[in-house]
Formats: sequence, structure tokens, C-alpha cells
Amino acid sequence: MTRSLTAMSRRRHAGFTLIELMITLAIVAIITAIAYPSYRHSVLKSRRSDGQVALMDYAQRLERCYTEYDTYKNTNCPAYKSVISTTGAASEEGYYTVKGVFPSADQFTLTATATTKGGQNDDSSCKTMTLDQTGAKSPPACWK
Repeated sequence: MTRSLTAMSRRRHAGFTLIELMITLAIVAIITAIAYPSYRHSVLKSRRSDGQVALMDYAQRLERCYTEYDTYKNTNCPAYKSVISTTGAASEEGYYTVKGVFPSADQFTLTATATTKGGQNDDSSCKTMTLDQTGAKSPPACWK
């Protein structure tokens, strides 16, 4: 009889109780609730570089066109045709779309707008970024 009580006692202490599992799940849920928003913000912030690189790239291409044609607005310039199209030009990673406005032959403003890819359009503070022919960047907080 002593043996059977010892065997039963071992079986009862072999696993986790429901309370222990619930406490563990609660701790994991709390850690996740705190960590995920911070992680998400970091991911969105790191993807801003995709839009910044695209803006700088198209600005350089337009400068080459200006050197060759003495105007930014030349239909022989592939960069000009890309950024004035209705769909705009996609950034390399696809998180932004670049479009251009040309108020005169020697002025441009490029705008990178966040796409829905990867939820980048949730980046409310930097949903759009701009760069003009003078190198002025806005909003400044997005370019840090």
C-alpha cells in the first residue's frame, strides 16, 4: 500500500498546474504587449530609408538630365518620365512611390508616399517625404 501511494504522489507532481500555465501565459502576453509596438515602430522607421534613397536617386537622375538638356522637364529624360507618370516610380523595396512636380524648367519637388506594403502607410509621422532641387528635405524629423 505504501508503494501505491508513492507512485500516485509522483504522478500528481509530474506536470504543471493550470494556474502555473495561466501565469506564464499572462507574463508572455504582457511582455508581447509592451515589446511589439516598439518593434513595429523600429521597423517602420528603418523602412523610411527606402523612400529617402529613392528620393535621392531620382534627384540625382534629374540633375543629370538638367546637365544634359538644361531643363528638368525633358521627355527624353527617363527619370522625368518615371516621376510624372500617374503611378509614379516605385522605390527599390516598394515601400514608397515617388512622384514629381515641376513648377518650372529649373525647379522640381519630389514626394515619396508610403505604400501599403508591409503596412508602411501606418507610419503616420513620415507617410510623405519631400526633396526639392535645392536639397531641402521635409519633414526634417523623417530625415534623421
